[in-house]
Amino acid sequence: MKVLIIPKQTFEGVLLSTPIIRAVNTSLNDCQVSVLIDSNWSSVLNSNIYIHSVYHNSEEAFKNDFDKVVDLGEDGSRKKKYAKKATDWYSFFPQKLEKWLFVNLKINRFSNKHVVDQYFDLLESLNVFPDELGIDFFLDEKDHVDQDWLPETYRSGFIVICLDAAYETRRLPYDRIIELCDRINKPIILLGTEEDFELGKKVESFFFVDSSKPQEEEILERDLNKKSRVFNACGKFSLNQRAHLIKECGVLFSFDNGWWQVGAAFQKKCFTIWGNTHPAFGNYPYRTKFVIFENNKLKCRPCSPKGYEKCPKGHFDCMNKTIFDFYLP
Repeated sequence: MKVLIIPKQTFEGVLLSTPIIRAVNTSLNDCQVSVLIDSNWSSVLNSNIYIHSVYHNSEEAFKNDFDKVVDLGEDGSRKKKYAKKATDWYSFFPQKLEKWLFVNLKINRFSNKHVVDQYFDLLESLNVFPDELGIDFFLDEKDHVDQDWLPETYRSGFIVICLDAAYETRRLPYDRIIELCDRINKPIILLGTEEDFELGKKVESFFFVDSSKPQEEEILERDLNKKSRVFNACGKFSLNQRAHLIKECGVLFSFDNGWWQVGAAFQKKCFTIWGNTHPAFGNYPYRTKFVIFENNKLKCRPCSPKGYEKCPKGHFDCMNKTIFDFYLP
């Protein structure tokens, strides 16, 4: 049986498709699973043992006669064009009405079921059901980050904060990132893209202590408890190398950017920080321990299922007034 799976074409969407890929492969007899994804996310699936072929172009993919197509991509246009080439087509329909009601009228009709489990509901008629294994992210040896590439302080353990944000209303403002780092009070690696480098550099510089000036270190630790050490790795590592650093970290702090699903893949405890979006949308970390930091006392939240470049209300209280209450041994 030949099956084509089409994830939602985002980093998180590809990660969330991996439990489906695995379950289809292991549940259906003599099954060959192919995947159609944007080339930007190829590395996420390059070493996936459950995949027979990866396609980056719809025309190329549908030169094959698939027995079944599982479309998780929320894009009905492919079905209109290619459904006749597949015996069975299974399309995922996101909860658009529920999102509209929650965003616009603050009526929450979500069941809090994870998106992955919603995908599995789609495949019940195929006798494809969830297992206990969660997200898959297979790494090659070339993806490993050698400890010698990190400052010596970080070689005995570190915490990761992922600074990525598709929208600014999903990311803590600078002063609150400083507060979070100070609360963590352990060696911290900041991960992000090249676009996040300047923000990471600014945070790193704030916590820099000149070891040749002992009095400076004494003042900083007394006034702000500034014992945290921060290494700005934004833009310095590939996507898969960043995943390896998360695999090696103690715990992960992340905004709503998909990276907590990488933490979930490696069974890391995830501290999730929510701004304008909401866990009820169903994309919280899948099958791993996690903590939610959110301001659930606002009448304006969630203000969008995606986000904005700045707070529509001007106060940004969803991030500015979120309380960080945690303990790291």
